[in-house]
Amino acid sequence: RQGLGRLIVARAEEEARKRGFAFLYLFTEDQQAFYERCGFEVAKPISSLGAVGQLLDSGAVESLQRLMFKRA
Repeated sequence: RQGLGRLIVARAEEEARKRGFAFLYLFTEDQQAFYERCGFEVAKPISSLGAVGQLLDSGAVESLQRLMFKRA
């Protein structure tokens, strides 16, 4: 344990603050405990398409969601 992961998270948070982001959301299947130790909290899942989903018709959104679930 050299703390490299925590350093990367801290730098990402710092950069996000510089760019004006108020929140960071992430998805992890197997590192939840690590991110909790870094101060993240478990939250209700949100759409992984975000603003892009508003630009696409429902058929395109459904296709993208199927592709994402196949890769998971």
